[in-house]
Amino acid sequence: MPNVDVESKAVYTHNPNAGAMRGFGSNQAQFAMESVLDMLAERIGVDGWEIRARNILNPGDAFGTGQIMRESIRGARATLEAVKDVYKRSKHKGIACGVKSTGLGNGTIEGGYIKIRVVGGDGSRDDVGLEILNGYTEMGQGVYTATIQAVCQETGFPADIMTVKWDKELGEQCGETWASRGTTLSCAAAQRAARQLMADLDEVRRNQDTTFKQVRLDPDARDETHEALRTLVGREYYGECVYKFTTRPGTPESVLNPTTHLTFSYATQVVILDDEGRLERVVVANDVGRAINPRLCAEQMEGGVHMGLGYALSEDFPSTAGVPDSLRLRDLGIVSAKQMPEVDVILIEVPDEVGGYGAKGVGEIGCVATAPAVASALHAYDGIRRFRLPMQDAPAAAPSIPKTRRAARGSRPSRVAK
Repeated sequence: MPNVDVESKAVYTHNPNAGAMRGFGSNQAQFAMESVLDMLAERIGVDGWEIRARNILNPGDAFGTGQIMRESIRGARATLEAVKDVYKRSKHKGIACGVKSTGLGNGTIEGGYIKIRVVGGDGSRDDVGLEILNGYTEMGQGVYTATIQAVCQETGFPADIMTVKWDKELGEQCGETWASRGTTLSCAAAQRAARQLMADLDEVRRNQDTTFKQVRLDPDARDETHEALRTLVGREYYGECVYKFTTRPGTPESVLNPTTHLTFSYATQVVILDDEGRLERVVVANDVGRAINPRLCAEQMEGGVHMGLGYALSEDFPSTAGVPDSLRLRDLGIVSAKQMPEVDVILIEVPDEVGGYGAKGVGEIGCVATAPAVASALHAYDGIRRFRLPMQDAPAAAPSIPKTRRAARGSRPSRVAK
């Protein structure tokens, strides 16, 4: 679309304070945009998959911001193609695409910083190890696991000789651990630090007239490698991956190709309802660039779907005159484990030139497409367009609505009949 007009409003209220959670507005914006796309599809007589296939971006196309997309935008179409068959053959189904940025962007300097220390040397057989210092914080997202994997990949050393710790000095360089950038930048920095280590180790091997062997593949090489590594005890190897190519806010509009973020990850989700309008299945296709740890990655996508379903259908924090109606966790409407539908995750890998091994951030991409896909499926079921979240009047929401809110479900309409 050559002409784009986007308006957003931030409204100050007397409601309880709220902070950035799951995408800094990505969920809200994409619920609106994807819902409008479904309405356009209905007007011209095509289905939700077809209108997205016609309009999805390709390399060289521009975002609404004017940013020219790189080759890795092909991941967006790949996610759409991955769900085509299940969408076409399902009955009560909805579809939505999503995009999530990696990095703070907006002209900031962003980097990953890693130090690898060779530690040990007390003379025992397994005394030598690697201590990896990372500036990003591990909060359950698996960034330290991914960092170890990167060092394993570059060195061939087993993971059991490695530990990862947070480092204050590196942390001050990295800044906050958010914006879906920890794994992307940490892996790139770990690559560079590990390659310096291997260069020194290769020099030791040459001096010892030994031949390199992959430790994991040849158990006999482990003693040899420990002997070579022991000569490096006390050395420290530093790697960094730093970028400064994004565009600062306030840059004149005449600047060509303004770049908002380091890279983007993409998703397409299909939500399927049963004949009673309840959640039956969610199919998630995510382009993650490179799945450093496929299992953790898929599990993060499942968790994102869980958050997205609650956001779409049942989660709410109502207040009266600025005072929360309830402070009990069970009254928030979080979807329970037993209420979750089957979730199928398809990982797509279209690498990007930014980041270690082509990895893109996968933080919120698991949930940004969920709410519009649910709304699309509900429309396919009952013909009603819903424009307000949570869509608590929908049949799919019923199992998760707290008892304290069930009586008030009709007081906040979320729907407009077509």
